[in-house]
Amino acid sequence: MSPPSRSPAGLELLEAAARDGALVIERDVTPRDMDDYQPHQVAKKRAVWARHLGLRTAGKLAPEVRRLRIAELAKENGVGENLRQARGTRRRARDGKTGEPTPRPA
Repeated sequence: MSPPSRSPAGLELLEAAARDGALVIERDVTPRDMDDYQPHQVAKKRAVWARHLGLRTAGKLAPEVRRLRIAELAKENGVGENLRQARGTRRRARDGKTGEPTPRPA
């Protein structure tokens, strides 16, 4: 069984810890397991596409993303939830609540 890692160095470290008995790996962990561990992150990722749309309709800059499947994930929300997310983001953007505050001299 191979431990999850983000890099070859991380994999090497995890494997060494398991080999030395400092870490016990009972089962493989998959990206889908994160749905259970961090459900709020799943909801946020499903909302990103609509939130970017809300920024654009408010005339603000929105990140250009690639290979994150945000449009596909947004389909899991349904039209109503995507509209709610987009409208809320547009409203916050128009109210000036989506940017950094202007720095003030000390």
